[in-house]
Amino acid sequence: MKLFASVDGPENRYALKAASKLLVRAEEKNLVPFALSQLHANEMGPWHYLIAGIEGKTTPWLACHNGVPVYDRVGKEPEQNKLYNDAMASHTSFVVSALVQGCAKEGVFYGVRTLVDVGGNTGAASKAITNAFPHVKCTVLDFAHVVETLPKDPKVDFVAGNAFDYVPKADAVLMKSFLHSFDDDNCIKILNKCREAIPAKGGKLIIVEIVVDIDGTPEFAWSRLCTDLEMVKFGGKERTADEWKNLLTKAGFGNYNIIPMTVNEAIVEAYPYPLHY
Repeated sequence: MKLFASVDGPENRYALKAASKLLVRAEEKNLVPFALSQLHANEMGPWHYLIAGIEGKTTPWLACHNGVPVYDRVGKEPEQNKLYNDAMASHTSFVVSALVQGCAKEGVFYGVRTLVDVGGNTGAASKAITNAFPHVKCTVLDFAHVVETLPKDPKVDFVAGNAFDYVPKADAVLMKSFLHSFDDDNCIKILNKCREAIPAKGGKLIIVEIVVDIDGTPEFAWSRLCTDLEMVKFGGKERTADEWKNLLTKAGFGNYNIIPMTVNEAIVEAYPYPLHY
């Protein structure tokens, strides 16, 4: 991937290309916060402990940070917390347009009146959804150190909590770029809480994540694998269609549908078995 283009003329001059423009703050959409967060010492250090993850003894993050989980450590460092929140918001800004289009085309929010965005951070996805689908009332569930720093929003409610413990009741649960941070066992624990939060009949789960082997351009395939490697730091991974099927089935979601988008991620729409299955 070329970052710069040569400009014809008497002098050797260069211009930005689409990829390098992503690292310019003046651009309306940029990934500067995301790039800076990846260069932070907290994020770079775990790569020196990659062998710990390969051997399965622990995760590279935990090995590097003395067993302190990523969200606990970030929550204790206000500067890192802001950087992380800004990074997630900048990433979401590149996905929400495709997400809204995909949901509108496939009728994902038909019959959905209330939605809980688990791990929704600053609410960028929820705000885009409620703007596009005004009949949907959105609530963001995230850690206290995230939601307590945010201004109140008339369209989106923010609730402090942990999805391992509790997910507020709603017609549907949304999780964007969330489950890929966890191994299968922890994902199932979270999915069980999501299943308890939605109606057994008519409730749905909306996952926005990478499906590694879904059709797409070669650039998407390469970037999906890079993200898969990134998730190794935390003990998570990106999943294939079959891996998503197995995970959802184990968690009690018997019917699902994968909706491709014009970005790295896809929409995985899933429906629960009755709680007594």
